[in-house]
This record gives sequence, structure tokens and C-alpha cells, in this order.
Amino acid sequence: MVRGCHWATCGSNTGLPRQVNQINTLTTHWTQSASGNAWNASYDIWFHPTSDPGNNPAQYEMMLWLNWTDGFNTIAENYDQNGAIPYASNVNPGGYTWNVYHRDDVFTFRLVNRSNSINVDVRPIIDYVIARGWMVSNAYCTSVQTGWEIIQGGTFRTSSYGVTIN
Repeated sequence: MVRGCHWATCGSNTGLPRQVNQINTLTTHWTQSASGNAWNASYDIWFHPTSDPGNNPAQYEMMLWLNWTDGFNTIAENYDQNGAIPYASNVNPGGYTWNVYHRDDVFTFRLVNRSNSINVDVRPIIDYVIARGWMVSNAYCTSVQTGWEIIQGGTFRTSSYGVTIN
């Protein structure tokens, strides 16, 4: 599911792209179910230096992981025998408790307590990223994508989804 722009095609009346410093709230909800051997249920929120990304990849990627199978690792600076090592643990932007992973221009917030459902204002999470100097506040949020990264098949369903930008 995509709200906003996806490879040079922007949906009408989505409120995106929008410069981050012009976003008061970016609230999203998603209720999903998944089964399979290797997957994660996550958001990819993309940010670009200009309001017209064209067919260019975004500069910044923010991921929000709701649920995942054991052994499925996020992108991180460092790994050990247990997998990805968080940049920070048990942080609370957006009203949820996350472990945060960071490498280059990818920022992943993985729920400490896995869930099949979320209703979150992403703006405090964006502020967390900006406060650490990982992204600039004049970047443009170009799209909010939601779905699964599937490595091995299974059954994946969405029963509720929405994005509101103010």
C-alpha cells in the first residue's frame, strides 16, 4: 500500500510530497496478520531532498517494524551472534517503545513488543531522527508505504489501513 509518490508517479490528493518542517502530524494506522517462514510487517517512509523525486530513489528511508519472524534482521551499523545491535533501546517517540537501528540514511524503529496493529503519529519519530542529525528538516516526505518484506511465502492480510497528514 502506498500513499504519495512511487517511482515518478504521485497519487492525487495524498498530501505528499510535503516538506517535513510543514508536517504537524503524520498519523497512520494498520492492522495486519501474517504467517510464513521469513518476513517482516513494516512501514517504509521515504524522504527526498526535493519535492519532485522523479524516478530517483529517495535519500532517506525510515522503517517502522510492527512484527517479524525470528532471525529476520533489520539494517544496522553492527551485528553480533544475536543479530542487529540497536543504536538505542527502549525509546518512546510516538507513544510506542522501540529499539532503534541506524546505518547510513536508513533509520529503523522496531517495536520492542511485537504487534499486529498500530496507530501512531510518526512526527515525533521524525523529530527523533532530525535531532540526531540523521536527516534534515527541510527534506520532503514523498511517500508512506506499508506492507511485508517476504523472504519465504505465507499468508498476509490487511484489515485496516490509513494515513492522515496535517
